[in-house]
Amino acid sequence: MMQGFSTDYVNLIADNLRDRYDNGFPILKELIQNADDAKAGRLIFGMHPGFRASRHPLLQGPGLWCFNDGEFKQSDANALRSFGIGSKAGDTGAIGKFGLGMKSVFHLCEALFYVAWDGERFHCEGLTPWKQDGQSLHRDWDETCDADWNRLKDLGRDLAADGGSDGAWFLLWLPLRMKRHLRTPEGHETGAVIRRFPGDGPADGLAFLDERKLAHDIAEMLPLLRNLKRVEHKGGDNRFVLELADGPRLMGEVQVSGQVPRVDEKREAKVSGQVLRVDGRRHLAFSGRMESSDTNGRFADIQARDEWPPRRFRDDYGLEHEEKDKASPEGAVLFCSGHRNEMGSRLQWAVFLPVEDGSEELGQNHGKRGHSLILHGQFFLDAGRKRIHDHEHLHQKPESFGAAPIDERRLRTAWNQRLAQEVVLPLVLPNMIIQCR
Repeated sequence: MMQGFSTDYVNLIADNLRDRYDNGFPILKELIQNADDAKAGRLIFGMHPGFRASRHPLLQGPGLWCFNDGEFKQSDANALRSFGIGSKAGDTGAIGKFGLGMKSVFHLCEALFYVAWDGERFHCEGLTPWKQDGQSLHRDWDETCDADWNRLKDLGRDLAADGGSDGAWFLLWLPLRMKRHLRTPEGHETGAVIRRFPGDGPADGLAFLDERKLAHDIAEMLPLLRNLKRVEHKGGDNRFVLELADGPRLMGEVQVSGQVPRVDEKREAKVSGQVLRVDGRRHLAFSGRMESSDTNGRFADIQARDEWPPRRFRDDYGLEHEEKDKASPEGAVLFCSGHRNEMGSRLQWAVFLPVEDGSEELGQNHGKRGHSLILHGQFFLDAGRKRIHDHEHLHQKPESFGAAPIDERRLRTAWNQRLAQEVVLPLVLPNMIIQCR
């Protein structure tokens, strides 16, 4: 009899955490981009000491929670349970299709809980990679009771009410890993996805929440998002509320009359604005330019090749699809100015949001203001998804291809080089001139 394979999701997640998903701020950045993809306008995060009266052992200790007022659909529930295939690859405007997976939160926990209100009913679920094929080393995690779900629902309702929202919302609860979580009811010690225990000591993985530059790092992201306008950090000594001042968004809407625009259809935007703290004090000033065009057809020629990579994704009904990647020749530059002690002076490469290994110092800055220049393009990322593919060769002349088959790596390199040289970098000087006026 032919036998199939079993999948060890714990090892898959652990390997990805080591190779692709950095701990610390990148986890929060991922939660922010997921909220923006869900069309949320508001995101709040904070620490909670836990519910001592809870019956569930993972809810009795400290947790990191994250709330947003975005949409929640069945496809989102399917994506949360999936590994290696998401629901965003078919959406050219979804930040998440270029980013990380939800699995990066397992730097901090062995399981997660979420409660979502879709406007008509609740969705409540606990997820852990330790339960596979109906088997689990932690049988005491399997049972949840109405009282525990009501505690999480009440937290979500209160946060929604604080924002005056009566629409959909999503609350994620991460029970911070503790050494006692690794013991079974029989007293056996189990392994951990990652041996880091922020529930026993916040310094072990959560120190970034207390860093002074946290507010700035988030403020720098807001002008690059399509929907999210307000981010709040509750708890601790590093509380803040950041809000993007009213005005046009840099990226705007990708969809035109319900259709994806043609690559030769030029789009452009110019914006300037501020990110404010809740007290009205300016935290960050910015200006930016975005352009998407392929007037000479060179990007369309690359996309038409057989080697152009496909992407796999699931639709709203959970059905799996494969289609050509919808990356467009889109570029943007964002110039930010803020307090020097928080931002320094740097250049950052981005695919919607800054990539992890894409920051370069711009030299010493002795004034009162710090500056950053963010260069966005719909670039291909490297295998680790932390760096733009062939970043060190972006300055070289793009290769021209004949009709013969080529290696996909060369195609990715040529796309990135043309995007950097023909779309992104030509926007820098005009934007700098605006800043200097």
